[in-house]
Amino acid sequence: MKTVHEYSAGSIIYRINKNEIEFLLVQSMLNRTWGFPKGHLEAGENNVQAAKREVYEEVGLRPNYDFNFKESLTYKITRDRLKTVTLFLSEFIPTQKIKLQRSEIGSSKWVNLEEASKCLHYEELNELLKKAQDYIKNEISR
Repeated sequence: MKTVHEYSAGSIIYRINKNEIEFLLVQSMLNRTWGFPKGHLEAGENNVQAAKREVYEEVGLRPNYDFNFKESLTYKITRDRLKTVTLFLSEFIPTQKIKLQRSEIGSSKWVNLEEASKCLHYEELNELLKKAQDYIKNEISR
């Protein structure tokens, strides 16, 4: 049996609200789990192009991307299907409005790291968010 490998890309979107870092989580219509705006790479796309397109399609945003922050997770979907998701960091632009792609996204919310850990079912996503927060704090203090 041949293993099928799928690739997705997206973004961890953050904002600073009253000196606290908050992250945008979206809830999948398909399985009701919380995560980040992301989706499959289309033919000829690289991770950066797919991340920008998917974020715009799913939440209607064109945030400020920081492509220096890039994390990938690979996991099994089924016995013969693997998926690699690459996430970049991006900062929310307050003049933009979140516009959910209702066919795929049930809802969205801004949460801090602690609140996010209650929503994200996969430990890898929580670790990724912790890395993102540390990175943001490091960037801010420069």
